[in-house]
Amino acid sequence: KQKILKARYLFPTDFSKLPKLSDGAFWLGNIADTRKKSAFDPKDLVTHALVAGSTGAGKSVAASIFAEEALKKKIPVIVFDPTSQWTGFVKPCRDKNLLINYPEFGLNSDSPRQFNGLLFNVQNSNINLDLKKYMSPGEITVFNMARLSSVEYDIAVQKIIQKIFDQSWEESPTLKLLVVFDEVHRLLDKYGGGKGGYVALEKACREFRKWGIGLIMVSQVNADFKSAVQGNILTEVQLNTKNMEDIKKAETKYGADYAKRITRQAIGVGMLQNPKYNDGKPWFVSFRPTLHDPHKVSDEELAKYDDYARKLETIEVRMADLKKRGIDTSDKDIELKLAKDKLKQGRFKMAEIYVDSLLNWLEKK
Repeated sequence: KQKILKARYLFPTDFSKLPKLSDGAFWLGNIADTRKKSAFDPKDLVTHALVAGSTGAGKSVAASIFAEEALKKKIPVIVFDPTSQWTGFVKPCRDKNLLINYPEFGLNSDSPRQFNGLLFNVQNSNINLDLKKYMSPGEITVFNMARLSSVEYDIAVQKIIQKIFDQSWEESPTLKLLVVFDEVHRLLDKYGGGKGGYVALEKACREFRKWGIGLIMVSQVNADFKSAVQGNILTEVQLNTKNMEDIKKAETKYGADYAKRITRQAIGVGMLQNPKYNDGKPWFVSFRPTLHDPHKVSDEELAKYDDYARKLETIEVRMADLKKRGIDTSDKDIELKLAKDKLKQGRFKMAEIYVDSLLNWLEKK
C-alpha cells in the first residue's frame, strides 16, 4: 500500500484490458512511466471524447494527438478553434522543447510533418457552413474563432450543430468525420456563455454517433460540462487540474487513489477512462509530442490562408454557375484543383498564380 501511495501514477493490473495496438488503431503515446505504447480504437470516438485540464496542462495538445492520428488514417478533421492554436497543423513541428522528447517515443528528426488543410478566420457568429465540402480524406480544416466573444461562440456552436443536423448523412458504425470544439467551457453560464451551445452539444452527442461523426470537446473543466451532456460522452481525458469539483468527481467515481494523482500529473499526461476498458477504471497516458507545430501561425499567414480560401470558394461557385449554363470548364477544373492543393500545402505563390489566372478567366466570361 505504501508503494501505491508513493507512486506518481497507477498502472493497470492487466495491460491486456486496454485498447490494442493494430494497423487501424490510434497511437496516443505511452502508458505513463512505462515504455508500453498507448493505443486507442477510433471507433470509440463515435461515442465522443471530453479532454479537460487547467490552462497549460496540455489539453489542446492531447486532443490534437487524436486529430493527428485521425488524419494519418485518412479521416477528415474539422476544428472550431477559439485559441488559434490549431492553425499550426499546416506546419511541421520545430519546437525544440518538444523535439527533445521525440526519442522517448521512438520518434526522430524525420518525424515532424505538416498536414494539408485550410484555415479560415471567423469574424462573427453568423456562420453558415456546408461541412461536407471540407471532408477531404486526411485533411484538416480549422475555423479560427479567436475574435468571437463567449456569447458569439455559443451562438456559432448552435448554428454549426444545427447545420450538421440539416444535412443528409448515411449511417456508419465507423468514424467518418472528426469534429473538434475547443474551449467548450465558454458555453457554460459561469464562463459567459448561454444555454444554447451546450444544449446543442448534448443533442449532437446523442445523435451524431449514428452517422459516424465523432466529437472531441476541449474544456478547462470536466464536472460542470459532463453533467450538461448527461453521460453521452464515453471517453474522458483528465489532465492536471486544481479544480476541486473535477477532483471530487474523480474521487467519487474512481476512488481517492486516482483523485490524488490528478494534481501530480506532469504536463502532457492525462488520466484516460472509457468504460469498455480496464474494468471501467482509468489509466494514465503520457501523450506523445505533436508532429505538427503546436503554436499558431502568424496573423499574416492566417490572413493569406483565409483570403485565398475564400477566393477559391467564390471561384468554385461561379464555375458551377457556368456549368449550369452549358459552358465547358474542364480545363479550369484542373486549375482549380491545383490551386486548392497548393494552398493546402501552404504554397502561397503557386496558389496565387492559379487564383489570379482563374479570376482573370472568369472576368472574361
